[in-house]
Amino acid sequence: FTTNLFKAEFRRNSTGIIDSRLRLYSDKFFSIFSVVPPKNEQDQIVQYIKAQEEKINRFIEKKLRFIELLKEQRQGVINEAITKGGLNWKTYRLKTIVGSSTNGVWGDEPKDNDEDIYCIRVADIDSLTYGISENKLTIRNIETSDQEGRLLNTGDLIIEKSGGGDVSPVGRVVIYNLPYKAVTSNFMARLNISMEINNEFLYYIFSYLYSGRRNVPSIKATTGIQNLDLYSYLQNKVLVPPLEEQKQIVSHIKTETATIDTAIAKAEREIELIREYKEAMIAEAVMGKMKL
Repeated sequence: FTTNLFKAEFRRNSTGIIDSRLRLYSDKFFSIFSVVPPKNEQDQIVQYIKAQEEKINRFIEKKLRFIELLKEQRQGVINEAITKGGLNWKTYRLKTIVGSSTNGVWGDEPKDNDEDIYCIRVADIDSLTYGISENKLTIRNIETSDQEGRLLNTGDLIIEKSGGGDVSPVGRVVIYNLPYKAVTSNFMARLNISMEINNEFLYYIFSYLYSGRRNVPSIKATTGIQNLDLYSYLQNKVLVPPLEEQKQIVSHIKTETATIDTAIAKAEREIELIREYKEAMIAEAVMGKMKL
């Protein structure tokens, strides 16, 4: 049932308008044919798959740990650059830099009209590029009046206000890096900058604060979902150099982290390939295309 062949069959026999609302009724499910080898051959196939999966899982675990170490190294470069200070660096509360925020909106299901628009979710955050991944963007129908004042511009900073967990607590900040007309979902908000500052430098400030868990004291979880008290979080004090030095620091960080980013991307691609191999291996084994 996990093979792409059967997933395609399930989809073909399902009914519904959009992928998230497809339904596979029992009569259609039971009408699908499957190949079934003798029981002893089934056991051999299962044992083979388990042995291969164990090797693959060990490989993935090592790669994931390697990626975590690289990300820690990357964050170390950012933290060092952001906190080195200088005689001309000034102390500001984040509230002085970020004057306000604009909450997002979720809207309705797509209606295939002019009010259909991309809605950026927490799940779209790309932790490596500190931007938004466009792999699975969500389209929602949002009234024009609700879009006004919420539309994102490239370079805008977005903060996660609801969601998170113990490992990745709520409060991540990313840069909107896509050219598409979009708004944020109701779990996110656009930060409105009220003083002259380099947006990428400000992102690195938030990255530094997040890595030091400075967001945690401002988290409330009364409903089982973590919510960030943005007013409280923006009371944090940060050091800010002159604008030209901000740009130099951003350039320095990008240069120092470029090799790390390449290594992370390579490791993630290797994990993706081994998972594709795993799917293909299982499919060949259970469909009788492999001699065990």
